[in-house]
Amino acid sequence: MRSARRVAWTALHKLFADEWERGLRDNPENASDQGDTRFDDRWSDLSLAAVAAREAADRVRCKACGPSTAVR
Repeated sequence: MRSARRVAWTALHKLFADEWERGLRDNPENASDQGDTRFDDRWSDLSLAAVAAREAADRVRCKACGPSTAVR
């Protein structure tokens, strides 16, 4: 059980890191505000297509975190 919890903990922290990076990439103004200059050469894409793509990515991520992946 200890090993399964470790795997789950590692996966959760990878999720946090991946989502943090995606948030910075999708909202470069926020990244700049937080001192991350990697995205200073761009603006957030607020087109309908980009918003739909971000929403689709959110849905995929939420499904990946569903109850079937929980460790008890």
